[in-house]
Amino acid sequence: MRNAAARTGVSRLPCGMLTGLFRDRTRQRTGHRAADVLGQLLQSKSLKPHRFIRNGEIGPFLVGHVCRERALVVELASRGSAPGIPEQNRRALLLEPGYSLLVVDRRELSTQPERVLARIRAALR
Repeated sequence: MRNAAARTGVSRLPCGMLTGLFRDRTRQRTGHRAADVLGQLLQSKSLKPHRFIRNGEIGPFLVGHVCRERALVVELASRGSAPGIPEQNRRALLLEPGYSLLVVDRRELSTQPERVLARIRAALR
C-alpha cells in the first residue's frame, strides 16, 4: 500500500484528507485542462485552413493562441473577476497593430465547446 500511495501522491490520512501537494497538483491539472481543450478545438477540422500557434509572440507579449493570417488572438479568460489595469494595457497594445482578441470563458469552454468553436469560426470570417 505504501508504494501505491507514493505513486499517486496521496498519503493515507484519516477521514480521506488529502495532502496539500496532491491538491496543488490537482489544481494544476485542471488549469492546464482548459488550455488543452482550447488547443484541441483550435486544431479541429472545421478550422483547418487556418492555423493557430500556441504561445505565440506578438511584440513583447506571449499570447495563448494566435492565427497570424487572420490576425486573431484566442485566450482563456483570467481567473480574476475583472481585468486589471495591466491587462487592459496589454489588450490595447495587442489591438493597436490590428489583432482581434477573442477571450474564451473557462466555464463556457467546459460546458459548451460547440458554442466556443462557433465564436472562433465567426471571428475568423
